[in-house]
Amino acid sequence: MKKLILISSFLCCVIFAACQKQIDFDAQKWQKGKRRYQMTTSLIAKLDAEKPNKNEVLSLLGRPALEERVLEKEISYFLKADGFISGWELCIYFDDNGNYKSAEVSYFD
Repeated sequence: MKKLILISSFLCCVIFAACQKQIDFDAQKWQKGKRRYQMTTSLIAKLDAEKPNKNEVLSLLGRPALEERVLEKEISYFLKADGFISGWELCIYFDDNGNYKSAEVSYFD
């Protein structure tokens, strides 16, 4: 019975996560920390199209809450928690000259 409850709970979480609707990127909502996860598809498309440099990304998105998330060739932004010590983040990568290279959503635990 415990296995059934555990499996049911897991499936509900997976379905809920898969059904979260993506929305258009909004810089004001992003900087307030609201619905970041739902904006990632739109934001990554914007970054891919505009190819901003590191300073432009920081101006658009603001500085991450934790300063250690700003590295020479990478900036990481917290998106949402997925448990007590796990969650999702957006990692933005830059080349040697500080120009946008790529971005991805990654899971951490």
